[in-house]
Amino acid sequence: MEFHINDLMELISSGVFQNMLGEDTIQIPQFLAVVTLLVKNRIPFDTKYTPGNRRDDPTFTLTVYIAPKVTMDFSFSGLNLTDAS
Repeated sequence: MEFHINDLMELISSGVFQNMLGEDTIQIPQFLAVVTLLVKNRIPFDTKYTPGNRRDDPTFTLTVYIAPKVTMDFSFSGLNLTDAS
């Protein structure tokens, strides 16, 4: 089953993505909800989290594969992956 760009755009405009894009921190439940939506809709993706160090801020990157040579990257720098409170 292939996904269509309209499916991806619908997911990106969903509340889960919009909340994640508008926050200063990424909460673990938000991250897991995004992963669940991508898996459920069979949309290929990669994630990368670099916790940071004295020189660089923590970085979280979500790469969504649209076509063999087309990706959409969401990169968050300086954010902490936290538990919901």
